[in-house]
Amino acid sequence: MQSVTIHITTNIKQQGQKLEQTCSGKLFPKGEGWYLVYKEDLGENQEVSSTIKLSKEQVTIIRTGSIRMRQEYIPGQWTEGKYEGPFGMMWMETKTDHIDFSERHMSLSYQLKLNGEDMGRYEVAMKMEAKS
Repeated sequence: MQSVTIHITTNIKQQGQKLEQTCSGKLFPKGEGWYLVYKEDLGENQEVSSTIKLSKEQVTIIRTGSIRMRQEYIPGQWTEGKYEGPFGMMWMETKTDHIDFSERHMSLSYQLKLNGEDMGRYEVAMKMEAKS
């Protein structure tokens, strides 16, 4: 298990919005993939624990805390899940356009629908740097 600094950039194409955050976490291999575990501080006493299962074929994001979700991202497929946050529960659908993953970098592009409403295209890039 390796301690890492995680740089996350999310581009929301439809809204022209770019979000950036930096977190500390742990990265470790398991089977043919990797697991990334970290905590996000969303402010106002809202903390989220995130676990990301990474492989070349699939990404699974599991979040617990003030936001709860579990979503799988599989290229070329629509997948369903639910998102629970401060404003209640919403059904979540994603169609993954592509996944690119190496040991220190992950990029994910997908279309998002919440409760059937198109929320646009999201592009997420994560860079993991080993802590010394």
